Amino acid sequence: MRFWIWMAMVVLIDQGSKWMVGMKIMPGQSVEVWPEVMWFTHVFNRGAAFSMLQGQTVFFIIAAVMVVLVLAGYNLLAKPEPLVQHIAGIMAGGAWGNLLDRYRLGHVVDFIDFHWFPVFNVADIAIVTGGILLVGYFIWFDKDGIEQ
Repeated sequence: MRFWIWMAMVVLIDQGSKWMVGMKIMPGQSVEVWPEVMWFTHVFNRGAAFSMLQGQTVFFIIAAVMVVLVLAGYNLLAKPEPLVQHIAGIMAGGAWGNLLDRYRLGHVVDFIDFHWFPVFNVADIAIVTGGILLVGYFIWFDKDGIEQ
């Protein structure tokens, strides 16, 4: 259940934030939200991270579906410990959030902008944070996977 709750929360926050940006900020427009630090800049990303592989929408849809299916399958079949369920749910929610954009719109809506880093969104934060947490888990907590 932890997996599904985290996945749903990330999707709702991601899609809600993108909806709000779409309602308040025109595409291409930038609004300063933290003076001289952070802006919301409404942009469309037809590629992957940092706009790589532009226009490969079908590839990204297939990849996102596979990621979500693998994470959900692992959660259902392996019954990982609670921490891993939380982490996998966060990652799956991020993948699903961007998948919804690609399927509905043909691109991902990005808006978090620091001007020194590529523009990104909540789903991207979930995917990256989940990946970092998962690596950290396997380094520091998963003693079964390490041969002595």
